[in-house]
Amino acid sequence: MKRIGVAAMAVALGLFVGCSDDGDDVRPGADLLDDDAAAPAYKGPAKSDTLPRPDASSSFVPSNDLDGGIVPGDANPPCCETTFSLDDASNDETTAILRGSFGPLAGAGVPLTYANGQWRATACIPVGAYIEYWFHFGQVYEDPDEGSGPLVDDDRHDPLRPTVNDGKGGFVNAIELTSCVAPADAGM
Repeated sequence: MKRIGVAAMAVALGLFVGCSDDGDDVRPGADLLDDDAAAPAYKGPAKSDTLPRPDASSSFVPSNDLDGGIVPGDANPPCCETTFSLDDASNDETTAILRGSFGPLAGAGVPLTYANGQWRATACIPVGAYIEYWFHFGQVYEDPDEGSGPLVDDDRHDPLRPTVNDGKGGFVNAIELTSCVAPADAGM
């Protein structure tokens, strides 16, 4: 008999806890998929859960988190002028752009210049950022019988620098900038 009483008490307690107000401001039976319904109000974290925002006098400390060490909401994260280079004996490319996965290298990239047997570009890279980068070239091949051919894209990496698989059967270079001291693996 005592077992039935304990079981009944546990079921009643479970129903009470499961049906009590959980503080999310959603009416019982409300259609949560109704796009026209007002969304529940977010009350924000409890006061004890908030962290003070660092002031301007505090020094920036890069992290190894997935955010690349950049403080969320910081419009101008600290960065370092970083030069990237690729040795190339010829200068027959029509277009040359340094491209990458983050910051100024993403999107349109940074134009490369050719001098002394090297393609070079400098970009301001955020401290703590992990970046995969590659050298993107466009070249027009001349056919002696038909004249100029179409512009052909050619992505290259520096095999003498750290590389990672690009997910397409090739490789790209990679760098994690931990400070403004010129890293030997950036191709400087």
